[in-house]
Amino acid sequence: TRPLVPQGTECAGFTDVSNKDPDCEAITYMKSISAMTGNPDGTFAPDAKLQRDQMAKIVLKTFKRFDGLADYCNDINPFPDVNPSDWSYQYICNGKKLGMITGYLSGEDSGNYRPGKGVNRAEFLALILRNLNEPMPDNNSSSYLDVTPGQWYGGYAKFAFYQVLFMGQYLYPTRDTTRSEGAAVIYKLHQQGKL
Repeated sequence: TRPLVPQGTECAGFTDVSNKDPDCEAITYMKSISAMTGNPDGTFAPDAKLQRDQMAKIVLKTFKRFDGLADYCNDINPFPDVNPSDWSYQYICNGKKLGMITGYLSGEDSGNYRPGKGVNRAEFLALILRNLNEPMPDNNSSSYLDVTPGQWYGGYAKFAFYQVLFMGQYLYPTRDTTRSEGAAVIYKLHQQGKL
């Protein structure tokens, strides 16, 4: 966690992000569309990993596909590990209903959503970019030096590379996405007129 910033120098009212932070504009934008509203204690936790439950909310709010008054669950649990008492319950139900989130299809987590699990960069790009109304490059495209052609996320990586969504020659696809990184990528898409 970051230290608190001096009073009066906060970014978007968050006590742990300075108004001089390079991602302040992105964080302010995400708060303005209610996609990332921070923690009850007034912090944003910019370096914390984005979790799968948070991503459900972020994507639905970013693409204006959530109505806070609607019941998307109809008393049906979307996944065995998602409960009606969870803050993210309605978001996850709606994401599943829209086909945006599937939960784990294989492996030890098969059939579950794992809401508290981190979202790596490849998963993050897929969740965001599959909602854009434009075609993605082929999965066999070459892009970042650490993305071999043919990966399931290859097309998203190529799109991200062209749009400079993650800086540099490496994507680090299995690295957890931080909250400030997620805000920065979505803000870049907004600035490019894609949202």
